[in-house]
Amino acid sequence: MISKNTADTLRSILSPTLMERIKNGETSIKIAVGGGIFALAIVMAIAILWLNGVALQYLWELFVVPIFKLPDLSIAQSIGILLVVQFLTKHLVKEDAKVEKKEDDTLSLSEKKTKATKTILGSLAKPFMKPISFIIMGWILHTVSATV
Repeated sequence: MISKNTADTLRSILSPTLMERIKNGETSIKIAVGGGIFALAIVMAIAILWLNGVALQYLWELFVVPIFKLPDLSIAQSIGILLVVQFLTKHLVKEDAKVEKKEDDTLSLSEKKTKATKTILGSLAKPFMKPISFIIMGWILHTVSATV
């Protein structure tokens, strides 16, 4: 049996929605949400890095090893090469942010929410789609070249 104090505590925790609690400034909720987002970002970064390493390892095995007679790469070596290349190359940043900001001012609230959802989902999917599409294209090219 739950005591009255425990029931009241549970009711006070569960009755307001999470967003209301965040708006009211409950620090514990903000810390928990922020920590969850941070943990998700770390897990996604590791997953994306690993997937890119797998893609490089696979493409290296398909194309570089037979042509140049170089040894295979491990996933760790592939990730290392990716990190070196990323460190040494310049990555361009979009300059269209100001134009998009002006366009956002004319949108309704529901249109802004829809656009934000699409942007978030696109930002989450894009880093996974690039290595997967490269693996598929590499497999197709390797299969076609093996039959010719």
